[in-house]
Amino acid sequence: MVGSFAKAAAVVLAAAGFLACPRTAWAIGDETSRRQDDVVLTVNSKWAGNGNGGYYPVRIRVVNKGKSRNLTFRLTGSYEKLPEVEQTVGAEQNATVRFTLLMPMVSDAGNATLRVYSDGRELKDLSQSIELPEVPYQTSDHPALVVISPTNVDCDRFEDGVAAVLTAPTSGYGASSDHEVVGTVLLPEAWLGYSGVDFVAIALKTLESLSAEHRSALLKWVDCGGNLIVYEVGEQSSELERILEFSKRSFAGTGWEVSEPGRRRTEILPDSEGGRPVAVADHESSQTGAVQEQGVWSVSAETFVRRDMMLGQVYAFRDNPFPGTIHDWGWFLRTADPMRYQWSSRHGVSGRRPHDEFLAFLIPGIDSVPVYAFLVLITLFTVVIGPLNYLFFWKRKQLYMLVLTIPAIALVTSLSLFLYSAVSHGFGTKSRTRSVTYLDQRNNTAVTQARIALWAGLAPSGGLQFSPDTAVIPVWNSDSQFQAGRVNWSQTQSLTSGWLRSRTRTQFATISHRIERARLEVKPSSGGKLSVANGLEWGIGKLLIADADGTLFYGEDVPAGGSTLLAKLSDGDLESLKALLSENKPAMPEGVSTTETYNSFSPYGGYGGRDHHYANFAKSLMEQNIQVVTRRNPQIAPNSYYAVLKQDPGVELGLDNTTSKAELHVLIGHY
Repeated sequence: MVGSFAKAAAVVLAAAGFLACPRTAWAIGDETSRRQDDVVLTVNSKWAGNGNGGYYPVRIRVVNKGKSRNLTFRLTGSYEKLPEVEQTVGAEQNATVRFTLLMPMVSDAGNATLRVYSDGRELKDLSQSIELPEVPYQTSDHPALVVISPTNVDCDRFEDGVAAVLTAPTSGYGASSDHEVVGTVLLPEAWLGYSGVDFVAIALKTLESLSAEHRSALLKWVDCGGNLIVYEVGEQSSELERILEFSKRSFAGTGWEVSEPGRRRTEILPDSEGGRPVAVADHESSQTGAVQEQGVWSVSAETFVRRDMMLGQVYAFRDNPFPGTIHDWGWFLRTADPMRYQWSSRHGVSGRRPHDEFLAFLIPGIDSVPVYAFLVLITLFTVVIGPLNYLFFWKRKQLYMLVLTIPAIALVTSLSLFLYSAVSHGFGTKSRTRSVTYLDQRNNTAVTQARIALWAGLAPSGGLQFSPDTAVIPVWNSDSQFQAGRVNWSQTQSLTSGWLRSRTRTQFATISHRIERARLEVKPSSGGKLSVANGLEWGIGKLLIADADGTLFYGEDVPAGGSTLLAKLSDGDLESLKALLSENKPAMPEGVSTTETYNSFSPYGGYGGRDHHYANFAKSLMEQNIQVVTRRNPQIAPNSYYAVLKQDPGVELGLDNTTSKAELHVLIGHY
């Protein structure tokens, strides 16, 4: 009896120690209000996430009580190397302007300073410091949660569930916390504002009350791979479907998938000494030491349900899951796919850390410096300018000529090296692109994921120009990091002054959201075939289609505007498709491994350096979707297709004219 009581007490104390241990909080920011020269400025920088990249949203509201003016907002790094971000807005007299200033998180960021200019004159009283998230110093990828609610929400039990399922820290180091509760007044107007978080939670009534602009930004983020939690749905799943416009979507799964109560189990917590794990079998202790029930959620298949929405997923809870318990959230996190809610796993890269697989995606012909050619030229230069030059004029008793010949030979050699480099690589820009475009023909929406490599013989003076609906994530080599750059959001997303340097290998991962009205017209035909009319702007090299019954059909070489008949897929057809996908597949140069790359060239090793974090691009959501047809039995959803395109389907490279090499463009559509 005494032994059982002591054991139970030890379990409760262990749980209490786990839950009461100090957390490392990543969610940061504040809301401030300032006034000068009839300008009332409100800035809200409260947010979560962005530990591995994305855009940090600084939401701004301006009330102009004076004359009409142009206001320029500039966000610059205080100490660390940060992009200089700028946006100019027009403010009419007595008008209120709301917008979001987006800071790309591409370095070891810390603090930034926001400055405001009125028609070129700085309003110094409006200047303020903005705290930005730092790179998390840990190997696990902690999911970031933003809760949109007009009232406070307790997210601590969610963090406990994350710690137990993903990181399981010992009590000596404490847990991590990356969540923020934000109101409904100042929210991002563009989906890029959500690009650095993994979960967004919102009550059904709150979702319905959002403005069309704010709701559109949130749903675009889901289309691009985000995870939306909608709670307090009750029996109104049809109302949620109406708000999400599922009836207008063909890229939204076939229905709601129920939760799996079998995945709900007792969590394992470390004991108070950080040693042997202790199972919390029947009770959980809060920070106050009060004993709670093991779970407060109802345990049934309808507790929460899930449905795909383009690349993202929507989770609908009948009730309010907050605060819940560690066991409740552990159940949810085990049901969800970690690859989808861990940022660097989902994207396959980190925009703020070195990437082991940088060298696996080089542009053919730009994979190395011509070392031997330069060595030959330098050797000839040394021999000619030294011994030969001296002996020649010594015999002629004209050593004074060395004053002229040495600089002349040096000039000729320098010009030769420059001309050799220009001839071998040119002054233009070369590119390599690997992309997947997802097309929902019913609601005319397309999302494109791409990996881009650029090499400019001479960097374009105008920099790189991207759409405001395109997330641009830099991919860093193990010996490189962000140096300098500017972003101007006034008209578009203009990246200048350092994002693309001359004769420097540069890579990005991008995600874009756009309207796309092009489509494939698919109809049954006689003889058990499918009739396909290509209404796309791009020719199709290979095409795999699943009809309404899931039967697979295959065809090749369908030009833009053309049509053809598809027969049922054969084993030979599938092998031909696999062979094409295997061409130009990302691979490390011969004799180089990812471990060797990091250990040999990383400048971040040692105490105080930036922790190495391995993100595997080959296992990213994009690459998994490319390889979906390489399985023994390809799983293509009914009424969908998989096409390998002959042309670039409009992937944004930041500039118009490039010489492309080793491209692969895949189109996955639902009709």
